[in-house]
Amino acid sequence: MPEAKKYLSATDAAMGRLISLVGKTQVRSEQELSVFQSLVRAIAYQMISTKAAAAIHQRLIAQCDNDLQPQKLLALGENVIRETGFSGAKTKSLLDLADKFVRGQLPDDATLDALDDKALTRRLTEVRGIGDWSVQMLMIFNLRRADVFPATDLGVRRGHMLAYGLDEMLDAKELRQASTVWQPYRSVAAWYLWRANDCVDWSSAAATDSASAAGVGVAAKKRALSKPALSQPRASKSRASQPSASKPGASKPGASKSKVNKSRGKRPG
Repeated sequence: MPEAKKYLSATDAAMGRLISLVGKTQVRSEQELSVFQSLVRAIAYQMISTKAAAAIHQRLIAQCDNDLQPQKLLALGENVIRETGFSGAKTKSLLDLADKFVRGQLPDDATLDALDDKALTRRLTEVRGIGDWSVQMLMIFNLRRADVFPATDLGVRRGHMLAYGLDEMLDAKELRQASTVWQPYRSVAAWYLWRANDCVDWSSAAATDSASAAGVGVAAKKRALSKPALSQPRASKSRASQPSASKPGASKPGASKSKVNKSRGKRPG
């Protein structure tokens, strides 16, 4: 991560400022989870607040005796899963995910990890209710892939708006295009955009920026006032310094210089 932070700060001044404002942080890791467990978590966190998602996710884990496995989830059945707080649609997604792992329609974690981003996305989005966003969460937090960017994520879009001082959020297509400057560390950039929502006091940051800008302006003004005024050259009134009018037949100014130059084998000018 230090290398990624250094690269992002050098590449994009606004991202560098955000990294500085957020301070010390680490990208959350799900490496201790299986692919199945990470996808269950991603389904739980779809389209609801973090607090609510964490609560229903923990209740589901508790129903599985704190050992969330495909077979145990299938054994719970739809009614018990619904009682933990999952919606009907999410419950069907969970059961379809578990069923595909049990039947072998989804391979083991090592095989899935070996797939590139596009192939992995195609494979996992065959599961009911799992879209690109859920797979992106898996790739960022579990598989730890460095260049994944969830442009549709509301937190990322809002964080970008805050960090870059925009009046409104970019749409997913615009933000995806803007994210190319952060390659090959877009996963880390996304992490800092998420943190922009809850780790930065933007009113204080704006006040600090204004004070800094004012300080720079005052310092520049003081430097300018401290410099002695340059005196203007005074025009000479001596007749000797005034060029005399050329008379017919007189040599033109520069003629003697031309001769000197010619004698040296050089052309004038």
